[in-house]
Amino acid sequence: VMLALGPVIVSVNKWFNISGFKATDGVVQAARDGSGFELKISPVAALGLVLTCLAESAGCKEGGSFQIGTPIAHWIGRKLNIKAPERRVLTMCAIAAGFASVLGVPFFGAVLAAEVAFNRLEFRYLPYTAVSSAAAYLINIAFRAPRLRYAVDFTVSASVPDVLKLALAALLAGLLGRLLLHILGWMGDLAGKVSNVYVRVLAGGAVASVICILLGSQIHLSAGNTVATAIAGSGNWYDFILK
Repeated sequence: VMLALGPVIVSVNKWFNISGFKATDGVVQAARDGSGFELKISPVAALGLVLTCLAESAGCKEGGSFQIGTPIAHWIGRKLNIKAPERRVLTMCAIAAGFASVLGVPFFGAVLAAEVAFNRLEFRYLPYTAVSSAAAYLINIAFRAPRLRYAVDFTVSASVPDVLKLALAALLAGLLGRLLLHILGWMGDLAGKVSNVYVRVLAGGAVASVICILLGSQIHLSAGNTVATAIAGSGNWYDFILK
């Protein structure tokens, strides 16, 4: 399925002539400088979200939650003759609403949107992003849309050894996140050496397919499945590497 849908997604992007759009990076850039992009990106992103979900892609919901609402926000801003700084706020609100609706995490969406443009949390924008996030989440509830639900036991021992273990785990998670950023940068440079986008997407699909066959599982293709197995206590220490 991944090998078949990858070229389809690329063809859709080419047909709508949006090959120059930098996906999530483009949305983040728009949030930082108030720049805009075309309205047609929104339906293409929605279609791409559906197709990548069918392909069990790892980044389907996260990327789609960024990309669907922000072109609409910019279109509204242009129609109302809103200046660039205010359009940036609209972009942040669209990001918050996207995370709240697509991923079902309103608090995280509000906080992420208030910090993504500055690489730090700007509390002055939090009221705007919080309202957008809450509104999107309430609409989800009204339409009975499925939302992420994890059964988490928050009973934590207050003993000093356990607190130190949690602190060490948090530090390790941060270091792994930083390592992941470097890995993604290296892979981006490597992929950039292949000019044909169809070859790139087929190569990525082939590698992912081989890994799934060797493991006999598709858990690592979905971020939700990986998190769910970890919370359930059935995950493995090397899941991060495979993901």
